[in-house]
Amino acid sequence: MNNGLHATELLKQEHTQVETLFSRYEALAADAPERARLLSQIAMALSVHMRVQEEVFHPAARAALDAHGRELLDEAAVENVSQKYFLIELITSHKSDRLFQARVKVIRKHFRHHVREEEQRILPLLEASRLDQAALGLQIVACREAMLAAAAGRVEEQVDD
Repeated sequence: MNNGLHATELLKQEHTQVETLFSRYEALAADAPERARLLSQIAMALSVHMRVQEEVFHPAARAALDAHGRELLDEAAVENVSQKYFLIELITSHKSDRLFQARVKVIRKHFRHHVREEEQRILPLLEASRLDQAALGLQIVACREAMLAAAAGRVEEQVDD
């Protein structure tokens, strides 16, 4: 549920949630069994966040922003593509892979850059625009919930097989 949160507040919450997962991951010993579960949660949270941006947030923001704002959104879209590549590399590698931890660190650095750009450059432009933040917040929540439900359904199918 959205609890009346505006789109920009929801995105900032997602940023905080992902950063918290990264912090919990890094606080654990390298051989802690919980690390794999946390990495799965990080990958899912990042995947959902990027898809929400691509399908809901960016199109609405593009319609509300001027040329400079749209240019920032273009940069964010390109960065999302590279972050997806990094996630695929991580998900398909094994923790014994020599580059595994380096991949985790690069994904976190990339995510922090994304957060900085979005929270300092894009979201302030949106907050100053005429965009209906509450309505967009509802769309974001609906999109996120649909993606999580679909993912849960795929997991159930795999368990049943």
